[in-house]
Amino acid sequence: MQYVNEAKMKDVRMLVLGGYGVITGSHVSVIAGYGASAPCSSRDRAIMKVLRAVHFPVAVISQNDDLCLRSCCAWLGADYYTESRVDEGSITVFERIVERSGIPLNAIAYLGANWEDMPLLEKVGLPLMVADADPVLRTVCAARTRAKGGDHAVMEVGRIILSLYEEMMFISAWMNQIASMTHILASHKNGVAV
Repeated sequence: MQYVNEAKMKDVRMLVLGGYGVITGSHVSVIAGYGASAPCSSRDRAIMKVLRAVHFPVAVISQNDDLCLRSCCAWLGADYYTESRVDEGSITVFERIVERSGIPLNAIAYLGANWEDMPLLEKVGLPLMVADADPVLRTVCAARTRAKGGDHAVMEVGRIILSLYEEMMFISAWMNQIASMTHILASHKNGVAV
């Protein structure tokens, strides 16, 4: 299986992340009377801030609605959506997000880790898996990260998105300059001073 790369990511306009195993490590610590905790990556948090700054949509969708995952998403600065029903509940949430965004399914990447992510991975244009994902995801995923979930996998994908975004902004600025120069040249050709 190939690793996530720019060629695969070039048409992506939205990133959707699974919860546990993607934005956190695959292990959750439970402390009786206090709840659960799971590790999150400070590098994932940093890349999420940059993605938000350039208005690149990122959402976390999970079957789990618990304080631990909500806290991780808040710390990362991620938009968090949950559906506690297992009967394809996440698809409903996902479809609402897609409808509101106006972004076509083929321009959405989903980064998953668990078999529960399969229905959404099968719907998007670019299904991705973290390095330590459930092996069953290999049947539907186009590529995988080098990093494990909760260990900078989001940063890995985010950096690729940002490099493509910077390239797109450069090309857009370049095209605007060409259009401006073409307008000036056309004006001079017609004897009109600009």
